[in-house]
Amino acid sequence: MKDFTLEPVAAKNKWQSNGANFSALFAAYQSTSMEHCLEHDGSLKMSKDINELLSLSGILLLENDKLTSESLLKHFTKAQLKDAYNHVKGKYDHVEVEPKIIMQIIKCSKASDDEEGDLLFLTMRRETAHPSAKKAIKAIQSLVSFLPEDTENDTNECTLASTVIHPLFMPLFKEPGVSPLPSNGLVHESSRIDNSRPDFRCDVYEEGKLPYSNLFGEMKSSNSNKEGRYLDLYRIMLFSKNVVDKKNKNNIMSFRVVGQQVTVYMLDLLCDAMYVAIEFFSFSLPVMKSEAAMLVSVVEELINIHNLYISNSFRELAESLKKSKTLPYGILLNSLSNTIKL
Repeated sequence: MKDFTLEPVAAKNKWQSNGANFSALFAAYQSTSMEHCLEHDGSLKMSKDINELLSLSGILLLENDKLTSESLLKHFTKAQLKDAYNHVKGKYDHVEVEPKIIMQIIKCSKASDDEEGDLLFLTMRRETAHPSAKKAIKAIQSLVSFLPEDTENDTNECTLASTVIHPLFMPLFKEPGVSPLPSNGLVHESSRIDNSRPDFRCDVYEEGKLPYSNLFGEMKSSNSNKEGRYLDLYRIMLFSKNVVDKKNKNNIMSFRVVGQQVTVYMLDLLCDAMYVAIEFFSFSLPVMKSEAAMLVSVVEELINIHNLYISNSFRELAESLKKSKTLPYGILLNSLSNTIKL
């Protein structure tokens, strides 16, 4: 960590809300975080120190109804953090789901066989007007067809990816010029060789330009190591920041999966050198056919995930905001306790 220097940015575009200067508060927090990380270099834990480590790359992570680090609360009050969370989330549009869509999903999930279910889903998509609702219905249909009849008590990452996450998210995010891609390591049940690649990403192809990714996902089984789960969270934040920094895009979506639980985030360069990432949705998914009824409770989330992605994650930065330096991944790994298995 001693090889990394925090470089303060002279902010002209500042974030102020309800009388609080969040830019100044965050700058003070970054300074404290740097001192903390230097003091505990070599013994840091992702699960305990993730907020401090993210702040060194200019990222403020706001998770809904979750405990924050003690050091964060030394610089922000809980009311300020809640206000910041609501302010950022309130910038995004929300799609209201028609009750009839919920009822139709229930009917489709109770179909006597796959052929009947496919016909019901097809009819439902034809009768649905909203494009994000159509995509959500198609994604649910795909997931239902891939769910196994039964599963082990703990679904491993490869099975989780191939029977739940890929069948759901690939049709949800597939668009002209957008290619959702799973990790080869997960597909072939081998260990990840290239740590620069996420478990899931969406590649965007624009005419005459090299493709870039604007959505990232990481996956872990429910019995995975706690530190590894938080490293996944750290990684998707850094993948998202990299798109903002190098491709001048903003409002980047990412997700983290732990067993059946999915958490979706949006990252936004809100003002000079301050990236704010918020937890947008958290929900559970079925892992076998007998749990398919669970999908009724996530229809609204899936519709809004697609709408958020299509409406926001292709945008150029609205103005020339200053970006921040990123803590190199190698320095991060060397700063963590070597007694912890990731």
